Amino acid sequence: MVTGSCFLLSEGKDSLLIDFGMFQGKPENEGQNLLAPQMDMKSLTGVVITHAHLDHCGRLPLLAKGGYTGPIFMTEATKALLEIVLFDAAKIAKEESRSVIYEERDVEQVLRLVKTVEYDIDWQIGTFKVRLLDSGHILGSASVHITERKSGKRVVFSRQNGRVRRKWR
Repeated sequence: MVTGSCFLLSEGKDSLLIDFGMFQGKPENEGQNLLAPQMDMKSLTGVVITHAHLDHCGRLPLLAKGGYTGPIFMTEATKALLEIVLFDAAKIAKEESRSVIYEERDVEQVLRLVKTVEYDIDWQIGTFKVRLLDSGHILGSASVHITERKSGKRVVFSRQNGRVRRKWR
């Protein structure tokens, strides 16, 4: 399934979440949004969002509800769109009497954690060196290039995929 993008990358005590998307489409897919994430959100070193489509960012408020207080990195344009998308999703769920997984106050809490970054500039998150490159998918979208500093191992998130949990080898 392509919906619900979420990748957990870990090395030693550092863990980096790439996207935290909402499951959409079939009712059985959407039911997965109600399940508790299978990770310790408080222990995440950082989060990187590729773009502001709901299937890549739609569950971010659950991080704040789960106790995450660290940085959430994205481009400035993604931040602008993210605010609209998350508030709209919370409003629609409430109006349509759907299962409400978060409310406006949870969106506000997540927005306080957002740190914007420029394209083509390296920055550090724990043991990871990260760089965003323009992917051209939507305004602000990015391919995420990650290098683990000690080993030099690299991974690139460059297109839409489903949920994957990865460990460095």
